[in-house]
Amino acid sequence: MLVTVLICSFARFFIPEKIKIMPMLVFIFSALVEIGQYFDFVKLLGFDDNVFISTLLGRTFSVADIICYGVGCILFAIVDYIIKKKVRGTL
Repeated sequence: MLVTVLICSFARFFIPEKIKIMPMLVFIFSALVEIGQYFDFVKLLGFDDNVFISTLLGRTFSVADIICYGVGCILFAIVDYIIKKKVRGTL
């Protein structure tokens, strides 16, 4: 869950308000990485001996991870909305 919040925050730092659906895009990216773990794409790419890449991309699939990614993106979207309203003075 924290990974998606951090990715959204990092992206928001560089793209302040241009992409309104950014949390959804981060969720799609995270879900694709998780689906790649299901198919063991680290091994398919030939990096199964590389500890760094195996750790970075992961090797085990979990539906619970996808749910947590979704919760993290929703949480970020809510906090982002509240912060934008406070900055504009409409909250």
